[in-house]
Amino acid sequence: AQTLLEAAEVQQQLVQEQVEAETRVAVAFLESAYVSALQLNRAATSAEMALEIVINRYREGEVDVTALLDAQRRARIAREQAAAATFTLSTRQLTLERVAGLLDTLKSTSDTAALADRIEQSLSMTP
Repeated sequence: AQTLLEAAEVQQQLVQEQVEAETRVAVAFLESAYVSALQLNRAATSAEMALEIVINRYREGEVDVTALLDAQRRARIAREQAAAATFTLSTRQLTLERVAGLLDTLKSTSDTAALADRIEQSLSMTP
């Protein structure tokens, strides 16, 4: 009976370590997705502003339709990339929440709170 108990404790420790590793990976992926989404949303805003300038210049006859179409294409691509990055960010956040939920079932409340604090600190350090 003692051997079975020890084996179960070792198994629980291994599972806990695996979930902690998955949590660290999920945090790293979330941080990366956050930076990417931030950059691509800024790029989309810039492309929209550039499009507005080109539209005004087109109305004034300063640029041809080719320049207008090119600016529209760049703005559309930038919006699509920003939307994809935002979706990835949401997916990464859900993954972290799922893994953190697994960890919550395996650890004590104080351990879970400490991990949550480390995750928050890590995310707050991201630009």
